[in-house]
Amino acid sequence: MFKTVGVVSKPEHAPAVRLSRDISRFLESKGVRFFLESKLALAMNQPSHAVDLEKMRVDLIVTVGGDGTILKTGISVPKSETPILAVNMGRRGFLTEVGPSEALAALSRCLSGDYSLESCMKLRLNVDGDRLPDALNEILVTSGFPSKIIRLKVLREGFLSLQCEADGVIIATPVGSTAHSLSAGGPILDPKAKAFVFTPVCPLTQTYPTVFSSSSPLQVKLADKEAEAVVVVDGQCQRGISSGDVVSVSESEHKATFVRLGGRLSRRVKRRLLFF
Repeated sequence: MFKTVGVVSKPEHAPAVRLSRDISRFLESKGVRFFLESKLALAMNQPSHAVDLEKMRVDLIVTVGGDGTILKTGISVPKSETPILAVNMGRRGFLTEVGPSEALAALSRCLSGDYSLESCMKLRLNVDGDRLPDALNEILVTSGFPSKIIRLKVLREGFLSLQCEADGVIIATPVGSTAHSLSAGGPILDPKAKAFVFTPVCPLTQTYPTVFSSSSPLQVKLADKEAEAVVVVDGQCQRGISSGDVVSVSESEHKATFVRLGGRLSRRVKRRLLFF
């Protein structure tokens, strides 16, 4: 039973704010305690329900927006395994479960226990021993300057697996394999696969997307002396790296959890690829 619910949305998106208000009224009518992300609470003029994402400890989170809203939520909340019911107000919304017109009915099903939960792999990222936020979709290593090629070495279990010259590389989870990696020519992985995809972005050399088992980490290093690059996590946070830095990517001990109401992977893939 979900006793506390958090609502997250873009405060500048008027339709999303209106739907968030409808959701809060529905929760109130059911006697469910709810919280609103701080900026959303300000937009809705409900400061008494305001909670920063970093402090939002609830049983269920309802995101009203697109995949970007979900990714921001997943990086920010204190417990990444908190189930998310994602309402699509974006263009693709691969991670989302229902449309705006279905939101209240879906929430009613959640409160009555008529749902299932899907756990999704996240990637653990360390840069020279410093842990960055886990990635649900992907980790991008790219030049800090547009269209500048970088040379990278990829090691696995201490051995050189491949080298490439490209605008960058994407290391994606099975969930993230349908996002930026797919656009760069990578394959779609089954969400239950224990693997991640290494996809070069506009490679100069002949380097193909490669699927690696998640059983052991990948290490990515800059091949040139005095080179610099940027590591971007789920498009939400970034860190600069330079020659000598080791970017280590492995399966995280944490998961992302989504509420599912009977939706199939094939339906979400079709929506992502515009096959309506």
